[in-house]
Amino acid sequence: MANLILNSVPRAFTALPFATPSKFTGTESMYWNLPATGGYAGGCEAGAAMAVVFAKHLRGGTNWAEDNALAQIMGSMQARAGEAGAEDAALQGQRVGFLVELQRLMAAALRVSDDRVGLMDEAQLVRRVEARWALCELVG
Repeated sequence: MANLILNSVPRAFTALPFATPSKFTGTESMYWNLPATGGYAGGCEAGAAMAVVFAKHLRGGTNWAEDNALAQIMGSMQARAGEAGAEDAALQGQRVGFLVELQRLMAAALRVSDDRVGLMDEAQLVRRVEARWALCELVG
């Protein structure tokens, strides 16, 4: 795994080691294309390492086209479930390792950042979501 870790922040999302720039054809899985080998433990290790790579990429700044990169990554991980020749345990490990490491990095960042999150009213956020759900039910 050590050879997959980048020493500098890549400029384009497609330069990240888990994305496959030569195969970007609109296929969801191209946003997460690590080999599905190594079992669950190997997958966890790979996913955690790629979370750090992704965080370094985000720290370097993104453009408007990458605002949904995390959603694309998660969609690609889901799309690869059951992929022919892939180890399900390795893919599950990659998902878990990636998300656990992202959560750890987010918690650390929030502890030292300004308190914008603390200023958000949770009840107001819940009301906003409920209002959106009600609108969706009306529109149907």
